Amino acid sequence: MPTRHCAVIIDEAHSSQGGEAAADLKEVLGGDDLREQARRRAAEEGRDDLEELFRSMAKRGHQANLSFFAFTATPKHRTLAVFGRGGEPIHRYTMRQAIEEGFILTC
Repeated sequence: MPTRHCAVIIDEAHSSQGGEAAADLKEVLGGDDLREQARRRAAEEGRDDLEELFRSMAKRGHQANLSFFAFTATPKHRTLAVFGRGGEPIHRYTMRQAIEEGFILTC
């Protein structure tokens, strides 16, 4: 399967989405590049028996073909550590702004 560029949109993001499910998703979307990276590293180490370990490591790292966009109204420190930049949100859309724009109605 050729490697494709993908955007992953996460609604109501929280830190648990940075765990095994996210790693498995990254492995599936990583395509041939991820498998080739693991094969190449195993060959460099002279340890073909460690290819599975290297693939497991690669799926947890940065992948150039994937972009994650996460949204939450209640960001916690750990969520910002996983999805933010330097522990800070990339963008803020406040409740006040949503009310002013009519996306949240008040009684």
